[in-house]
Amino acid sequence: NDLVIYWSSVMIFCGALAFITMTFALWKPKNPRSAALGCFFPLAILFSFLFSRLIHWYFNMEQYAESFGASNFSSIVPAFTRFSVGSYCLPGVILGICFAAWIVSKLGYVTSAGRLLDFAAPGTCLLIFFIRLSALFNGSFIGKRPVTGISFLQRLPFCVTVTDTAGNVSYRPAVFFLEALLILIAF
Repeated sequence: NDLVIYWSSVMIFCGALAFITMTFALWKPKNPRSAALGCFFPLAILFSFLFSRLIHWYFNMEQYAESFGASNFSSIVPAFTRFSVGSYCLPGVILGICFAAWIVSKLGYVTSAGRLLDFAAPGTCLLIFFIRLSALFNGSFIGKRPVTGISFLQRLPFCVTVTDTAGNVSYRPAVFFLEALLILIAF
């Protein structure tokens, strides 16, 4: 009864698993340099999480401050420790993966960070796809204007149901779903 499952985190975990699986499947050098992936994956996931959450926090400080009852800058700690509120900025994911590839190349595991990124690109698309779909569970990346009058548009994949604090129900555009479909098409 007291079990709380953060489904957006489950979706992001599935994205990380897809990223790892796809990159590993495409990785060609099956020699001792394969240790590069053992170094790359943890760094990529860590830095992707840190950069994407940090960028989202920076541009949405007031959202975190309201949710956690803190001032704008002091809301950074809860932004990294409480995941029921907030989202992730997708360019931060790409920045984290690029930074991890750069570190792995500087450590000498690969000769070119760009080559490692070539193998990681399809998995990165899948990761971003799952991160964007996770917005279904945390209420981020939905349109601000309600959709009214056209009942067949008031359901997924077009809209999501939003209930305000007074209990009023409205249907908002599912922007996250359209973004996920676009990244899947790019994949």
